[in-house]
Amino acid sequence: MAIRNSWRLSGVLFIALSSPALSYALESTSLDLMAGNQTKVGRLGLQLDWQRQWFKGETTHLGAYWDTSYGSLREFQHQIFPGNTSNLHDVGIAAVFRYQRNDRTGFYAEAGTGPHYLSELYDSSGRRQGSRLILNSHAGAGFIWKNGMDLGLKAMHLSNGSVTQPNEAVSMVGVGLRYRW
Repeated sequence: MAIRNSWRLSGVLFIALSSPALSYALESTSLDLMAGNQTKVGRLGLQLDWQRQWFKGETTHLGAYWDTSYGSLREFQHQIFPGNTSNLHDVGIAAVFRYQRNDRTGFYAEAGTGPHYLSELYDSSGRRQGSRLILNSHAGAGFIWKNGMDLGLKAMHLSNGSVTQPNEAVSMVGVGLRYRW
């Protein structure tokens, strides 16, 4: 029963967090795969372009987008016990700033942060979060081909910002594949 309610709540939050951003241009879809701290994450996302450019030069600019996502976290050392697994789900939104070429191809660098909500408290490998509401911060770099395919490397940090205790942050690294329309 609790798992079914967690799925429903995660779905409702994903729709609610995505809705205000729909006034922006839907730009791409993504799949992120990450690992760290005895945890693996798979995340699906929609990116909504802010359609703004700052510090625009002849060849580059700073742009931004909303990254709404739904993910699944698998803990492989739940509550410090090796082999004890647990599945959590998360939904969130992040504001991401990307330094890129004006034609949106080639290499880029990006960083972003935003709130995420977990279906259960995170407790893996001796690292625990005292709240289901966490902040997801990431930084990454990648390459976009002319056909719209985007392959990037990311470092991600999950924390509740010391709003509640415990706040034993989780860090992960991984790859992201995105397709821009």
